[in-house]
Amino acid sequence: MSSRRVVIVAAILCSLGATAQGNSISSYFNGARYDFPFTCEDLSEAPPWLERDVDPPLAPRDALRIARKQLDVLVANSDTWRVNEVGLRSACSPDQWYYVIGFLPPPPRPDGGIVTEFRLLVLMNGRTAEPQISAWPTP
Repeated sequence: MSSRRVVIVAAILCSLGATAQGNSISSYFNGARYDFPFTCEDLSEAPPWLERDVDPPLAPRDALRIARKQLDVLVANSDTWRVNEVGLRSACSPDQWYYVIGFLPPPPRPDGGIVTEFRLLVLMNGRTAEPQISAWPTP
């Protein structure tokens, strides 16, 4: 087999692995780890954001509303949490994008203190990922 064929076969196998492989956004809060898994198939079921399009298929404000609803289900007093990030990321192909929405909980003490961002995932079709929740040791 020529070296060119080896490279082509390897590229095909890598792309098949990436398609089957899952992706995940992880967040940590109150002694728990929240994994929000998604696959390339999930992304392909959502509208693509083509390079010729100025705006993504799902408006950022709509993605924020959807993430806020999911946060309401996952944590108490979510109305006191602040938006920290509304980001776009691509995976699986150049036209497949998703939102990462980050929230900050209120400070744990009156003098502030360190808090970590809680990130949620919103696909371009408005779907969110159901979290897999597990115990996470605190320092």
